[in-house]
Amino acid sequence: MLATATIRWMYKRRMRKRLHDLKRKFLMEQFKEEEFEAKLNYVAQKNKSDVGGEEKSKEDGKEKLEILVDQNQGSPQKKKKQG
Repeated sequence: MLATATIRWMYKRRMRKRLHDLKRKFLMEQFKEEEFEAKLNYVAQKNKSDVGGEEKSKEDGKEKLEILVDQNQGSPQKKKKQG
């Protein structure tokens, strides 16, 4: 009887710890998602205000995004291609 009670107590303790860990993980993921959304909104607003001053010409309303990698630098560069 004492052994059964001890095993139940250990099981419940383990489940409470697991629940606590999962809640913490979920909250951290949710916080990271909100932070990422805020960064995206900030960048979108910044780009929106920057693009407002520039002249853009579009053909048929389509834009293509081309990523170029410079072999010497190794860092990708993004280039908008009209067409």
